[in-house]
Amino acid sequence: MSALHRSAPWILVLSAGLAAGAWASGAEPDPDFLRLHAAGALVARGEAGRLYDGAPPAAGPAGKAAGTRPFRMPPAAAVALAPLGALPEGTAWVLWAAACGAMAAGGIGLAAAAAAREGSCAGTLLLAAAIPLAPLALDSVARGNFVLSLLVLVAGSLLALRGGGDRLAGLLAGAASAFHLAPVLLPFWFAWKRRWRAAAWGFGAAAAIFVLLPMAAAAPSAGAGLVGRWASLDSPLVTELDEHPGSSAGAGAARIEGQSCEASLSRLLSGWKWYRLREMPLTPEPIARGAVISVGPEKPLQQGTVTVLALVLSFLLLAAVIFATAPAGGEGAAEFPAEAAARLPLEAGLVLAAIPLVWIGARPHHFLLCAPALAALAAALGPRLRVPRAGAAAWTAAAFGSAGAILLFLSSDLVAGRNLAGELLARGSAGWGGLLLFAASALTLFRGRGTVPGADTGPPAPAP
Repeated sequence: MSALHRSAPWILVLSAGLAAGAWASGAEPDPDFLRLHAAGALVARGEAGRLYDGAPPAAGPAGKAAGTRPFRMPPAAAVALAPLGALPEGTAWVLWAAACGAMAAGGIGLAAAAAAREGSCAGTLLLAAAIPLAPLALDSVARGNFVLSLLVLVAGSLLALRGGGDRLAGLLAGAASAFHLAPVLLPFWFAWKRRWRAAAWGFGAAAAIFVLLPMAAAAPSAGAGLVGRWASLDSPLVTELDEHPGSSAGAGAARIEGQSCEASLSRLLSGWKWYRLREMPLTPEPIARGAVISVGPEKPLQQGTVTVLALVLSFLLLAAVIFATAPAGGEGAAEFPAEAAARLPLEAGLVLAAIPLVWIGARPHHFLLCAPALAALAAALGPRLRVPRAGAAAWTAAAFGSAGAILLFLSSDLVAGRNLAGELLARGSAGWGGLLLFAASALTLFRGRGTVPGADTGPPAPAP
């Protein structure tokens, strides 16, 4: 039985990968995948210099517009995708879908493992993270979205950090930062927590991968030029857009579809209309009924005012991260207090929950990064809520967390349907769900400071 128990995670990951690959063998490649494959194909053919020429040519049949959407991710991501681009489109699609299925299951499993403590049920933590995010995860697998790679990297980084593997934690966080930039908040947090080795390896790996991979693929001068061209895009943080060939929605597209604080406030307060960019017609044809949703007030605010409000909210969120995860006395020493070891999963979940809220390009699937927060909340609040006289703060945090989980669950066509999901997303359902999870995590951390939440802390993680 013990051998089966140890093998269960690998069986789950393998099963998810095989199921996704089997599904992809009978499905058409999604535009998200085609964009990644086209970029990887350019690198594989030695044409990396054309990555940011506008619309990279599709590696598949000529005229497939879905494959010619602009590539906006950092050049290091395109280089990492070169092995995929070297394969025929159909083969690459099946293999990438299988990898995405495995990464979805593995990332959520790693998040649950990072939150586990003695006395907690591993299955409960896994379900707490998996159920609210299942629709977004399935949608990401079906689209072949790159965010699943980030989920595996950051969740693996947190598990390594908790176990004292600071070097591995830094390497994984650095790789995630080089491919998508937004997770660079994690190495900064390592430094704040006095995990100096993790921070150093994180920043070093991010810089090396971000700069050296393009140089290896396109010679030093050309590689440096690629990095410069990526940085000169309208908004380099908006790394995934479903623009049509020849179009350039730029940073404005983040406010159209985005779920970050700024995007949600822009639609609710300044009258930006919501629609899916990939569904806009290439010609001036009538737009399908219900495709464009307006949720702004009768007297909208100026966008500049809304931007200031969003910046203030983002500042408050980051300030909450700083104060809620302040290093405990003795943290960073050879053996730091049990309280610090117990709080680490929830603190890390708070950091990751903040990323899509302050990241201008965040879309619903980027809230998969909330998986560690969901698992850590279940581990921290589960023992408290079994006590009849659990404090009001614990019940409030549970209510916030549950409401956030429900909003994330509904932020998908797979659950709510096309029309209702559009109405919800236009109002920022994924963003507000992530904000509620953030609030639940912060409240639990502030309330629990000075005590050890839960039944046991597990072995203290050695610092460097």
